[in-house]
Amino acid sequence: MEEAGFIEVDTVRLEYRRWTGLQPPILLMHEALGSISIWRNFPDKLAHATGHEVVAWSRQGHGGSDRPVAPRLADYLNIEAKIVLQVMDALAIKKAHFFGHSDGATIAILAAALAPERVVSLVLEAPHVNVEQGAVDGIVVARRAYETTDFRPKLARHHRDVDHVFWSWHDVWVSVSFQDWNIEQCLAQIQIPALVIQGLKDEYFSMGQAELIVAGLPEAQLLALENCGHSPHRDQEGAVLRAVIAFINDAKACVIKGPKNIAKTR
Repeated sequence: MEEAGFIEVDTVRLEYRRWTGLQPPILLMHEALGSISIWRNFPDKLAHATGHEVVAWSRQGHGGSDRPVAPRLADYLNIEAKIVLQVMDALAIKKAHFFGHSDGATIAILAAALAPERVVSLVLEAPHVNVEQGAVDGIVVARRAYETTDFRPKLARHHRDVDHVFWSWHDVWVSVSFQDWNIEQCLAQIQIPALVIQGLKDEYFSMGQAELIVAGLPEAQLLALENCGHSPHRDQEGAVLRAVIAFINDAKACVIKGPKNIAKTR
């Protein structure tokens, strides 16, 4: 059974959806250009596979949520991390597993550092804690596609204001002031199990970024997926679901002690 509607956080209406299941829930945090609908049917599959409740929402400006009245700031990820905790309060969620994709994974890291007592575990797809040149180059490529191909109309199906979503992301990431952004210092604060999932063909972030994050998290493991780009839950859905099932069922059993190993899945 699903529940859908809007919650209000600091007078901002955010759309949300819940797939019923066991507690604690799994909170899905979408990518930079994402929304609830961009997850497609993955939340439903995740709920059925794990048995847990799954909760997703569209951040301000995304999907059907209210549009911001001010330009996006360079510290937008930190701002969104605080909003995660407000979303949990609005939905009466005391503690949850965090599952973040790309920007959502980074937001999950920051939120876990802010309130570790509210997080059971972290699943991080294509996370980032600093700005790689490859990411900036990938965003420039995305801009060309947005301006010259059917990328914009396809993305517009998922957002009330697609131009706001795209250009807010683009303009922050290519700005000179953002190139020194770095949150590596947050990693050591997170003492909970973490599963980092990285595609070997990611268009934006390198395996080195994922390895850096795993090395910085005290209790983490890395799943490296072949034939997989920036969206592992789409490119390698089966492998991701299998890994998450094992991790959620017994996160402690998935923690790698000592040197971190890399599991590769075709």
